Amino acid sequence: MTSGTLNGSELIEMKEKILLILSQLISNGDISKSEVIKLFPGSKGRSAPDLPEFTFPTSKITVGVRVMGPFTLDAISRRVRNEIDPPRPPQTIVNYGTEDNPDWKTEENPADKEYKDALIKYEEEIGNTSARRMIDVIIENAVVVDYDEDEVRSTRELLISLGVDRSEVDAMSDHSIYVKHSCIKSTKDLTDLQNFVMGQSVPTEALVKAHEDSFRGDVQGEADR
Repeated sequence: MTSGTLNGSELIEMKEKILLILSQLISNGDISKSEVIKLFPGSKGRSAPDLPEFTFPTSKITVGVRVMGPFTLDAISRRVRNEIDPPRPPQTIVNYGTEDNPDWKTEENPADKEYKDALIKYEEEIGNTSARRMIDVIIENAVVVDYDEDEVRSTRELLISLGVDRSEVDAMSDHSIYVKHSCIKSTKDLTDLQNFVMGQSVPTEALVKAHEDSFRGDVQGEADR
């Protein structure tokens, strides 16, 4: 062995030390996984483009994000409209003839006050349902994070102890449990995440209000239980 050259066992030992140091840096948040990948440009295979990072303002947890666009929101909204039937205007009888020679016809009356009120409630239901559906899509598909299994396990136990049905808790993925209950600690966490994921295509007052109502409903439901 020439001076300055490491043998096989020494190389393996050095590699293990480097990996340990990098692992500690990632755990401490001093360096991201994407930055580690950049340190080894000669590695085989094509690396995926780096995901933009988002830090929840309240929980301070940083996650990767797959940014979505307006077509995703449109697809969700159209799906919801196919699932929820709109109200139908009432039928009214109209005389298109004269008093002496009547010509009665039955037709819809879109000017009916009750129908107009029902239409407003329908649009609110579409907006709220689309917003809730969008939250689920963002959490399940847009957020990329390495969750702590012990924390997820303890969160499941906490939810069950609060009275949440076990089948409901079991139906939630570990990823969803972690993002909803560890990453999202306030309505600001939720709305800021949505705005970041969707850019400028989503943040309307109606959707933000729906998100706040959804968040309050979940928390209140657990507190009541």
